[in-house]
Amino acid sequence: MLNANINPNSYPLSGYSPPRHRPGVTVYHNPNLHTKYIDNINIPHAGSIILQIHDTEQRTNPIHTIINIYRRPHWDPDFTLNLQSTIDQILTKHPRTSITIQGDINIDLLRLTPQHAFTRFLLLNGLHSTITTHTRKDPTHNTETLIDVILTTLAETTTTAGTISPPLSDHLSIYTIFHQPTPRKRRNEQKSLSIQHYEKHKDKILEEIKTAINETQDPSLPTTTTSQNFHSIQLAMQRVIETHERKPKRRKKPWCNPKIRRQIRKQHKLYERRTKHPSPENIRAHSAFRTKLKANIRTAKRKKIEDSLEKSKNNPKQQAKILRSVIPSRSQGRTSPTLIIYEGKTYTDPTDIANALNDRYITIGHKTSQTIPQHEEEHIMPERDDNNPPPFELQPITLADVTKTMNKIDPNKASDIYKIKPAILKEITPFLAPILTHLFNKSISEHEYPDSLKVTKVIELYKSKVQSNPANYRPISLLPIIAKVFDTLINDQMMAHLITNNIISPTQYAFRPNSSTTLALQTILNKIHKHKSQRHPLLAIYVDLSKAYDTISHAKLLHKLRHDFNFTEATTTFFSTYFQNRQQTTHTQNAQSRMQTITHGIPQGSTLSTTFFLPYINDREV
Repeated sequence: MLNANINPNSYPLSGYSPPRHRPGVTVYHNPNLHTKYIDNINIPHAGSIILQIHDTEQRTNPIHTIINIYRRPHWDPDFTLNLQSTIDQILTKHPRTSITIQGDINIDLLRLTPQHAFTRFLLLNGLHSTITTHTRKDPTHNTETLIDVILTTLAETTTTAGTISPPLSDHLSIYTIFHQPTPRKRRNEQKSLSIQHYEKHKDKILEEIKTAINETQDPSLPTTTTSQNFHSIQLAMQRVIETHERKPKRRKKPWCNPKIRRQIRKQHKLYERRTKHPSPENIRAHSAFRTKLKANIRTAKRKKIEDSLEKSKNNPKQQAKILRSVIPSRSQGRTSPTLIIYEGKTYTDPTDIANALNDRYITIGHKTSQTIPQHEEEHIMPERDDNNPPPFELQPITLADVTKTMNKIDPNKASDIYKIKPAILKEITPFLAPILTHLFNKSISEHEYPDSLKVTKVIELYKSKVQSNPANYRPISLLPIIAKVFDTLINDQMMAHLITNNIISPTQYAFRPNSSTTLALQTILNKIHKHKSQRHPLLAIYVDLSKAYDTISHAKLLHKLRHDFNFTEATTTFFSTYFQNRQQTTHTQNAQSRMQTITHGIPQGSTLSTTFFLPYINDREV
């Protein structure tokens, strides 16, 4: 037991929630369980913590109540009555919950008599002890006692229980395993617009979206800024999409026909009979039927696959999709963390986890940049007058360019923070392109990138290793779809300027048209063969830039664009607003973090990200 003066947080257990502590009692629990502590019920003259396990995340229906207790070794004639009163209060409010009492009660169960008050208490409440051997031995008086108990009303549940040697103190440690499934947190299935539902109701959804967007363009409305206009369009689309969202239905297994379903139900009944009455006959009956069912399921799956391949014999893509569903591969499913340890603190609440991940993604660039040695000459250098390239200024965007870019949208990409699917935006290109063209050009002429296009939704993707470490989750940035269209149009102009005027170093192979890392590898091989034939020594140095995009200084990048690459003052001002007031929120499968402002790095997920990186490292040629 922990001393009451010791901070229980100094005893963290990996994979468990922060402990709840009272004098003589400390409780840890798995954070994946739906648990709730009962703080308004106390047992007089004893330390106690009452924990309830619920079957749903709403925590309104406790299926099991655990009374953790420590009673000091003194005569307390009212202890049994007080314990009975506690159970009565619990059962009055939750009559269907089962009860387990565990801890040191300092009543020797080995010496109980039928007349003892505690014996009557056990019989009255249907409690039985899972521990049947002594838990404390006194070598001085040569006595053995059973005072550390686990008492439970789960009479029909199979248990594995016992003591653990050697003892940690003068008491043996005790344990009980209840062999029954425990309620786990279910995946948070929020409403969404599925591809199937969208395809089924496409005409209606698109018509409603067009009507909603037209309402935002009403000339009788008060004059709004460009950013507000973009925001109104995106919110209008979001409202329509939300009216068509549905909770996802459980996917049906195509091979599971009515006959298989009947056999599965029968197998469940045989399993329940085996669990309640584990006789040799019941065990054999269940095992034999389970083996037969597995064989039938394998046959049904094989037949379904064969039929599907036969039907799609003239469609190679469909056949490849069927085969991919059969061939074992690394799981691509996304699993959000249920426990995160960030900056020395343990988080189990879904919202706290989302906030911790978002804070890491926001601050990692600044923290990493602080570890980079700073030299005087690496700060913003004076303007160079020699060999300046021609000036670059953003030009108005044509309707043809907007239409062409929108038609290239990949409809299979993820929805953005406004829940807008790329497929929807692509479908309404003829209607929306003229509106966007006007707003894009208005933004360029005002030299200001709209704030409503700078809101990023980030989802976390588990990579490997320890799941409680936020560093093992890769951030995937989902920019507004309209912002990606605008960025692509701007990027086309920037890249044309950089390539046409030969501004980018010829040794920069990545992120350029008609170039690739394959070409870089070929260049290296040619140099190796050349120097080898001339018997010259060779040395290769490989450098990996850690958090390269996250550590980019906005001030240094803008200075290079203005003075090294001759971007006009108006265009540089436009790009300075591109980095200002960028907001980011992280969405896990269970919660959404608060909004935070990005202060370092360039936004990932945009075509401009790699193009900004080129001029930033252009003078780092070796």
